[in-house]
This record gives sequence, C-alpha cells and structure tokens, in this order.
Amino acid sequence: MTLFLKKVGLFLITLVTVCLLVFGIQTWIIRERADFKFQKKPEYIMIGHSHPECAYNDSLISNFTNVSDSGESYFYTYYKLIELLKDNPGIEIVMIEFTNNQVDSAMDEWIWGEKSISHFYPKYGAFISLQDQVLLARKNFGSVLNSFSVLQKRNFLRNVNNDHNYVDHIGGYVYYEKNAVEEAKLDQKRTKKNSPLSSEHSTNIKYLEKIIRLCRQNNKEIVLIRTPQHKYLKMRNNEKKYLNVYAAKFINIPFIDFNDFNIPDYGYKDLEHLNYKGANIISKVMDSLIQNKIIEKYILNKEKRIIINK
Repeated sequence: MTLFLKKVGLFLITLVTVCLLVFGIQTWIIRERADFKFQKKPEYIMIGHSHPECAYNDSLISNFTNVSDSGESYFYTYYKLIELLKDNPGIEIVMIEFTNNQVDSAMDEWIWGEKSISHFYPKYGAFISLQDQVLLARKNFGSVLNSFSVLQKRNFLRNVNNDHNYVDHIGGYVYYEKNAVEEAKLDQKRTKKNSPLSSEHSTNIKYLEKIIRLCRQNNKEIVLIRTPQHKYLKMRNNEKKYLNVYAAKFINIPFIDFNDFNIPDYGYKDLEHLNYKGANIISKVMDSLIQNKIIEKYILNKEKRIIINK
C-alpha cells in the first residue's frame, strides 16, 4: 500500500512538473512573439475603461489611437501598456482616463472579481508578473483556476497557428447610437442608489501610479483625462474625495478635465457614457488640441498650465 501511494505521488509530481514546464515554454513563446504594433504610428494613445472607449473616435482625431476597453481596471491596463510601449516606440504621449469611479474601492472587483478575471485574464495572463499572479490567486483562486485553462488553450492555439497579433483585441473606439438619458434618470430615481464611498487606498489606484512610473521610465509624457459625465450621474457625488485623491497623488500630472464639458442630452448613451453624437463633439475638441499643439505648448508646460488653471 505504501509503495502504491509513493508511485501515485511520484506520478502526480511528474505530471505537475511536466505541465508547468509545458505552460512555461508556451508562455515564453507568447511573450517573445506577441505583436502589439499599431499599423498606424500614433504619437498619442488613450487608455482607460468604457468612458473613453465610447467617447474618442480616433478616426476623427489626428495622430491618435484609442485602446480603451470596457471594464478594464488599471491593473490590466498596466500590463497592456508595457507591451504597447515596447512595440510602438513612436508613442510620445499617453492619455489616461481618470474619473470618479476609478478612485472607488469597489473598482478592486474590476481586478479580481469573477467577471473581470474571466474576461481579462485569458487576454493578458501570459504577461502578468508572478507576484501579481499570486495576488489574483489569493483574492479569487477559483476564477483564476477556471480562466487558467482558457488562457492555456488560447496560448496553445496562438502558437500552433503562429497567430501572435494582440493589437486587434485590446480595445478601441465603440460606436453607440443609443440615447437613453431620460430612462437612466428615472432608473436612478427608482433605485435610490447612492454612489459607493471612494477610497484613497484602493489597489486600482496603486496600478495607476505604476502606469505613471512606467511612462516616466520610458520617457513618455502623461496626461490624465476626465471624459464628460452627465450632471445627474450619482457617482459624481464623490467629487470631494475624487479631488482629494488627485491632490494627494497626481497633482503634478497634467490633467484635462472635460467632466462639465457642455454635451447636450442627445450626445449621451446614458448618464455615464457618450453616444456617437457626443463622441463627435469631444473628438473634434481633442483633434483641435492635438492639431494646434495645445497639449505640448500649454498642458505639458507646467508654468503655462498653472496660468491656464487659474
């Protein structure tokens, strides 16, 4: 009986070792061959979640590519950006969405919640550091385990088919025709749901700090952006704490705040997001800022930025 158990134990150890070796080689190949190169060579890129995803139509903006992705926390954005900067040395300015819901502690669920892991881990798991793999497993081992098999299957198919293109699957502008502002107002009244309290110590914000350090290490300029939000959106109730986080951690980062930009109701998909009409408006403004070098001349110039802010 003891001999049998020893053989079973040895078999399991051997099996696990072989699997880890195969997975390790597979991951190494993915990291070596992954292609995050843009066909166009933009100097500006926009990263963030669904707010910029549906707001900045990069077909209307010169020298600019939007790679925002709905539901994406700074944790996954960080690993995506590492690869983008590696493969696109022509990027000069990284625009980062920084808005009210991103300082909220509930955003940490966007890192290790089941929905987020099942969507983003199979995309970026091959690039996540061992330390952060442990973080995800510690917070939600079951979801990581389920998504690990999906990740390995995708990696296997990529390697077998020699398909290592990632840039077509990392986000981008999404066109919405829908306008449901009035319904959203009524729904917000019916639910009487208050916005969650924000947290200055959320893990999500720590990864924004890591993104900023990454950009500086690669000599890239950084601009924080807040995309327009409807004045009736309850999440805006955390404005005081949002501004406290900005003042405490990011006050020296150039910041373009479109929060109260005058977008008519017909330009909103709902209270949080713009539709294509609103996107057309704000995209033309962004194009003007880029075309006229306003960002380089004023926003990135600390002395002139102080004058503008005043």
